[in-house]
Amino acid sequence: MTIRGAENVTPLYMAALFAQRDMASFLYGKDDTKKALTVEDRKAIFFTYIRTGFYDLALNLLKDHPELAVARDMNCDTALHVLARMPSTFARKDRGLLEGLISSFPGMKFMTHNKDSKSNQALQLVSCLWEEILKRDDLELTSLLGKPSQLSFDAAKLGNFEFLAELIGCYPDLSYELDNNNHTIFHEVGQIVQPSFREKKNSEGKTPQQIFSEEHEILLRSGELWMKKTAESCMLVATFITTIMFTTALSVPGGNDNNTGIPIRLRDTLFQVFALSDAIALSSSSISVLMFLSILTSR
Repeated sequence: MTIRGAENVTPLYMAALFAQRDMASFLYGKDDTKKALTVEDRKAIFFTYIRTGFYDLALNLLKDHPELAVARDMNCDTALHVLARMPSTFARKDRGLLEGLISSFPGMKFMTHNKDSKSNQALQLVSCLWEEILKRDDLELTSLLGKPSQLSFDAAKLGNFEFLAELIGCYPDLSYELDNNNHTIFHEVGQIVQPSFREKKNSEGKTPQQIFSEEHEILLRSGELWMKKTAESCMLVATFITTIMFTTALSVPGGNDNNTGIPIRLRDTLFQVFALSDAIALSSSSISVLMFLSILTSR
């Protein structure tokens, strides 16, 4: 368990690198493994745990070695800087219709539970890291976070709100940090800004909404063009299906009675299934045509 492989790496590092959770957990539980780890080994394993999503294992390692909270990786980033750029890790939204339907099937409930569990573990790791960093003096704290704090601005730009909330809850002064443009983390971040700030104007007399509209004008035009092209293609297919279903409805299989005009196979089960399916297809495709037409004619 302590024999090193290529590039002098330990089995524990390899298990973490290839996301072998059970192996990594087993190896770290052995005293021989812990004793054989150097400072650089622990640092490499710690950052690898974070990047592979093993937040609970990273938390265990951090509790044993609190100095890892201020350790830096090859990019000179601390663990908090790495986590600040991982918004999907912390995303915990109310379940939508689709997720609710999926989780209702047998064997599927673990999917949403697993994601929430991972989010909780990541937040626990952030909390523990932040507590360790706040134990440092002001000078070291400024050095760790950067001036202005790149940590909080990276999280704000990527919409990592849960991460920010965890940090600001313990250190409110972080919300008043300014970047090189004299902006705080609240500029255009509408989800977490104070209501009174949403109409507040900057030095150029512009509100956040005006700035957002100006900076995203090109993206808006591109999105509009993509949407209309997609709607055109989909409407063509929907129209084609509508035409076929309409033609099928007129040409009844088996023909009609010459005297009454009623379909000869009206009482056949298969014919009733056919008629119902045709009616559903015709209705659905017609609604689709109208829906895509509304997209094409909308602003």
